[in-house]
Amino acid sequence: MDGARNRIGHPGGGASKPGVIVYCQPDGCYDNSVLCGEGVQRKRTSRMAWVQTGSWGAVTNPASGRTIIGITPTRQATVELSDWGQDGGHLLAYQNICISPNAQERLVFYLALADSLQEAKRYAALAE
Repeated sequence: MDGARNRIGHPGGGASKPGVIVYCQPDGCYDNSVLCGEGVQRKRTSRMAWVQTGSWGAVTNPASGRTIIGITPTRQATVELSDWGQDGGHLLAYQNICISPNAQERLVFYLALADSLQEAKRYAALAE
């Protein structure tokens, strides 16, 4: 498992939306992936769509079952499933925050690759 860390500074301060996007291709394939999150399962379409799912989201290859899951342990952060139509399903984590002038914030987004969605969901405990 790996933790992606994104630090952002905002010289003038104010509202910001720091985030991390992960372009997912379980088994090197994105054309038939399924997006999953807390209470959500979205099969891919030819149109773009975004769904907020809470603290975790996953992309599964239905042929192999292998799943990439992203989890954020920060309550201020949200994970979003991003269906980019023909360009695949991806994961996005972001925070809606105000940053003071010259301050920095940190966003932690854990990633794991599992053999199945069921196995991947065990990592969701990192959000608690």
